[in-house]
Amino acid sequence: MTPKFARILVISLGLVALTASTHALAADCTIRSIHSWDYGIDVACADGQHYYTGTSLGCQYAKSGDAVKLWTSLFQAALLAGKSLSFSYTTCGNDRYVTEATLNM
Repeated sequence: MTPKFARILVISLGLVALTASTHALAADCTIRSIHSWDYGIDVACADGQHYYTGTSLGCQYAKSGDAVKLWTSLFQAALLAGKSLSFSYTTCGNDRYVTEATLNM
């Protein structure tokens, strides 16, 4: 991934995150696996934590289909490249919902 593409991707994700809660928490994640289904993604990190995003969620943190596709690509790139991600997330019950993701170079 070129630095220019990475900056564009971070800016795009930042725009998506503008609709997120202002009470976001932060975490770093080295992705162990990605599970996707019809309407969302479950990202499992090496530390055992799981983070979710999707278009149809039980809480108000649902994202557009385009945002889910963009994040899926980012998550897969991080997994394949062995890079970690920094997440901002909100909680709903015991679940963590991604509101922003940044690829750590």
